[in-house]
Amino acid sequence: MADSFGRTEFDLELSCSVEWGERKVQAVMGGPMAEYRYRGKDHWDVLNRRRLKGSDRKWIHRQMGLIIFLDCGCGGLIESGDFSLERHERLGKPAYLEPLRRRAAKALEARWPDIQTVARELERSRSLDGDAVDALISGA
Repeated sequence: MADSFGRTEFDLELSCSVEWGERKVQAVMGGPMAEYRYRGKDHWDVLNRRRLKGSDRKWIHRQMGLIIFLDCGCGGLIESGDFSLERHERLGKPAYLEPLRRRAAKALEARWPDIQTVARELERSRSLDGDAVDALISGA
């Protein structure tokens, strides 16, 4: 499977890690945040059911289950049959999601000029590939 820039090389060990999962969740959270900020909406960094919806919401919740599972070290519970994924996710998601939301907002803030540049070009051209995004950000 290729990423959005057409690259297909993935580090399998990294792709099954908490760090990689958190980075992916932050990227998906950043999309709605950037859209709301670009449109001048108040509280652009708040993600609720109305702002985070559809496939983004479903994907984040599935990914959070994997992150929690990888991070908790509960393999022994699974082997003994005492592991409850539903309870585990319900208790763990809020504790994991809020710090990731804050990190996504901070990263968006740090890269805001680049994001605005790309957003303006997307409004004009409606489509950009990875090379075009790289050129816009580098100022070429």
